[in-house]
Amino acid sequence: GLSNYPTSASAVDINSVTISNGSSLIANSTFSGNVTYTRDLATTNWYLVSSPVIGQDIDSFASAEGLASGTNNNMGLGSYDNTSSAWSYYQSDATGSGDFALGSGRCIKLASVGDISFTGTMPVDDVDIDITNGFNLVGNPYPSYINVFDVLNTNTANLSESTVWLWNQAADSYDTFNLANSGSYISPAQGFFVKTSGSNTLSVSEAMQSHQSSDSFQRLSNERPEIRLILNDGINTRDTDVYFIDGTTTGFDNGYDSTTFDGLVNDFDIYTHLVSNSDGDDFAIQSLPNAGLETMIIPLGITAAAGKQLIISANAVNLPEGLNVYLEDKIE
Repeated sequence: GLSNYPTSASAVDINSVTISNGSSLIANSTFSGNVTYTRDLATTNWYLVSSPVIGQDIDSFASAEGLASGTNNNMGLGSYDNTSSAWSYYQSDATGSGDFALGSGRCIKLASVGDISFTGTMPVDDVDIDITNGFNLVGNPYPSYINVFDVLNTNTANLSESTVWLWNQAADSYDTFNLANSGSYISPAQGFFVKTSGSNTLSVSEAMQSHQSSDSFQRLSNERPEIRLILNDGINTRDTDVYFIDGTTTGFDNGYDSTTFDGLVNDFDIYTHLVSNSDGDDFAIQSLPNAGLETMIIPLGITAAAGKQLIISANAVNLPEGLNVYLEDKIE
């Protein structure tokens, strides 16, 4: 929550440094000595994380962090297999697992609320992360914030769409971010998903780093003018966003339209389809031109169990005065 965090402009050689939850540190030159980054997990829900240091041994981490336990020796630490679209969990009797790869994401669940810590050396170089066909769980490789804009703009050619998906443990769903989400940052130790076709590289550079005065770990801020449609079944809540931006179209605009996360089965969701040239993809964010709103019809879809009572609401922000938003039931 501070206004300023340290950036080292020249070489640093120390015994050790501890970086507390939500803080950040940037090194623009060599940085010798052990770095420990601490991240608070305020619930026993699942989180997506990544190591912001080099050399953290996976077995030592699993032994020290109080992971939740499951069936068949499964522990609350897992990696995502994009070939089978499934999780692979760390085993309680595992040995020789090696170090966390820089920029590799993991899911984690603790047995009780507490801190997790990564200890290693400071990353001071650009990081290239190998990504393969489908969704890839990657992570912020630095103990500082990286801008979503920078990540997407740098990697446009290597991604199927310019979108990142972050797990929101409080809502039990994935939040979607693209170039329409101004001022969005990925926190230190934050894991996130990207999608590609074939084999490619996600490039994250030192120049993308920054300090932020508020911690955006778990959910990033978004205050864009929009219509946010919210679905509730009495237990779960989901939403889909419609933005009105000059220069976008009613078709697909890469970086401004983002599909829902379908790397895992999702049995409860609300989404839109493209106003024009829809091929049936479900969108979590759809950006539309800021003209002709009076006659614009946006297809809306829902995935839910049959017979469920559902509540749909809308938050409309900064729309032209006098413009009404209607939800039309095409059956009834």
